[in-house]
Amino acid sequence: MFDASFNTEDEIIAALVAGQVVGIPTDTVYGLAADPLNARALRRLSKIKGRDSNQPIAVLFSELSKLAPYVEQIEQIQRIELFWPGAMTAIVRAKQDGLSAPLVTEQFTIGIRKPASETTLKILERMGGFLAVTSANKHDEPPANSAQEVVEIFGGEVSVLDGGSSSHGVASTVVDFTYDTPRLLRQGALEFEEVMKAWMKD
Repeated sequence: MFDASFNTEDEIIAALVAGQVVGIPTDTVYGLAADPLNARALRRLSKIKGRDSNQPIAVLFSELSKLAPYVEQIEQIQRIELFWPGAMTAIVRAKQDGLSAPLVTEQFTIGIRKPASETTLKILERMGGFLAVTSANKHDEPPANSAQEVVEIFGGEVSVLDGGSSSHGVASTVVDFTYDTPRLLRQGALEFEEVMKAWMKD
C-alpha cells in the first residue's frame, strides 16, 4: 500500500496546465483528468488508463455555455439540463471543427456531464470550464472511490487531489440523445427510468 501525499488544488491546476494527467474527485467515482485541448495529454490519459487511444473519453463541464463552440444544437441540449449537475453523461452531436478524438467519435458524437461536486466544478472553472475525464481505474477494472485508491492503482503516474470518498461510488449513467428517443448505453448512479419519465413529459 502506498503512503499517499496528496496534492493541493493549485498543484492540480498547475499539473493540468503542464499537460499532465491528474486524479480528481467527482460526485460519482474518482476520475483521471486531462486538458481537452492538449493532444499529448489526451494520449497520455489513454495510455495511463490502458485503453485504445480512440476509445471515447467524456467531457465534464461547469456550465453548458462553455461547450457551445464544440457541440451541435445547444438549445436542444438545454432540454436535458434538469439532470445536471448529476450522475448522467449525455451523448450528443459534436461540431466537426471542434474537439478531436478521443473526445469526439468518428460519428461526431461526444459525451458530456456536469458533476454535482463543488470541488470538481471549481477545478473545471479554473481550467476554462471543461476537462477530459474518465474513471480512475485501469481498463475493465473497478473505479477508485477515494484518493488513496487512485494512488494504489497508479502510483506516482498521476498527481491526486483528495476530496474524500465518492458520494455515489458508481459511475454515471450514459444516455445517447442523438436519436429521437434516448437510448441507455450504461446504467449507473442515475436510474434510466427517471430520464425517460422526464423526457416523455416534454
